[in-house]
Amino acid sequence: MAFIKKILFKITFLLLIAQVGLGQQSKIIVNKNSILIGEQIKYDIVIEKKVTENILFAIPDSIAHFEIIEKTNTDTVINKINYLKTSLLITSFDSGSFYFPSLAFKKNETVFYTDSTSINLAYMPLDKDEKLRDIKPIIEVEYFNWTWIVLAIGILLLLFMLYFLFKYLQKHKTNTPNALPEDTYKQAMDAIQQLQKQNDANSINDNELYNRLTTIFKTYYGSIKNSNILAQTSEQVLLQLQKMHVDNSILLNTKTALNKSDATKFAKYNPEKVENNLSISYIKNTIEEVNNLIKKS
Repeated sequence: MAFIKKILFKITFLLLIAQVGLGQQSKIIVNKNSILIGEQIKYDIVIEKKVTENILFAIPDSIAHFEIIEKTNTDTVINKINYLKTSLLITSFDSGSFYFPSLAFKKNETVFYTDSTSINLAYMPLDKDEKLRDIKPIIEVEYFNWTWIVLAIGILLLLFMLYFLFKYLQKHKTNTPNALPEDTYKQAMDAIQQLQKQNDANSINDNELYNRLTTIFKTYYGSIKNSNILAQTSEQVLLQLQKMHVDNSILLNTKTALNKSDATKFAKYNPEKVENNLSISYIKNTIEEVNNLIKKS
């Protein structure tokens, strides 16, 4: 059905163009004269145009009872005759029967007017077969304020996070081996002396000896620096000693002892007893040097 209407509209358009060619200055084409409120009408103005003619339209911004939605201009040629088609897309929200007024246009210096046309506007027709429905009262939507619930959940989550953070810090603090008695230096010296006795009596194997030796030193130094350095490598510890301006000869001996400890633990190196005594002596001297530097600072 829509296809047939489209064909009829094109035929009408061609017939009106033919009328313009017979002598009329313009012709209007309206695709419908009756619409419902808010529907759109296509309003075309067809004007014969010579090549030398300049056509200007005077279309107002507003027209009583009508609104112009869109305006387009199209040049076309039929039977070697030039035509200008101006298309308006209009609508209305007023009910009743109204005239769409004549529109002025100028060909060169001469003014012409289009024809006016009547357009009927109506509301949607009432369906008499449709059953009438009762008007129901407005139901007020219940609004529940979630603000306090969201706030309470947020506070609970924050408390849980603080609790687990406290437990983590407490556990971490408990497992930190740098919490020695006040006389940290004396504790380290006593541990070194005990280790020396075990080495002299051959009551400790090399791996355990070097493991305890590095633990004594790192625990002492970590307590002084208030940090846990047991997991640090020998190079990292030596770099920190260098920043403390430890004497170069003591620093070199410390490096020798720590490297020997690493070789014993990781490379299965078996040092001589005299090497063990030297390593114990080197670490002891390093602890004494660090203790003296702390007293001077």
